[in-house]
Amino acid sequence: MDGIQIKESIESFLSFVKDQKPHDSPLEDLKTLSDHLYEILMQGRRIQDKDVETSVEDVEPEKWPYKKRREICTARFSILGMYNLPEHITHQIGETNWLIGDAIDDLADIIGDLQEVLWFYEKAYSNVALWHFSFKYRSHWGYHAENLLWYLHALQREVE
Repeated sequence: MDGIQIKESIESFLSFVKDQKPHDSPLEDLKTLSDHLYEILMQGRRIQDKDVETSVEDVEPEKWPYKKRREICTARFSILGMYNLPEHITHQIGETNWLIGDAIDDLADIIGDLQEVLWFYEKAYSNVALWHFSFKYRSHWGYHAENLLWYLHALQREVE
C-alpha cells in the first residue's frame, strides 16, 4: 500500500469534514462521508505493518482536543445521532444485549487517530505513520469506522 495514497486520503477526508460546508441534501453528505470512510477503511485492511519502524522516542503526535473534534462533527453533520449496536456479534445469537453507538463520537475518534497519522507524515516519519495507521486501524479507528458505516447505511435508507 502506498503511503502517499494513505496520506492523501486522510487529507481529503479531514478537509471534507472540517472545511466543506454541508451539502443542501443531507443524503449527499452521508454518501460522501461513507465514500471517504470506505476508502480509508480499505487502505487499513490492505496495509502490512511488517518491516516498518514502530516508534520514535518521546514523541506525542498532535491532534485536535476531543471536544473540538466533537464540536466540528456535530456542526458539520447535524443529522448524525445515536444508534443500536449488538454487544456480541459471533455468539449469544438472538440473545445478545444492545449497546448504544454514538456516530459523532465514532467520527471524532476516527479523526483524532487519523490526525496523529498525518502528524507523523508531516514530521517526515513516514514509516511510523504507516505503522500507526495500521495499528490504530486494528485496535481503534477501524472498529469505529465499521460501526459508523453500518449506521450510515441504515440512515441513508431512512433519509431517501
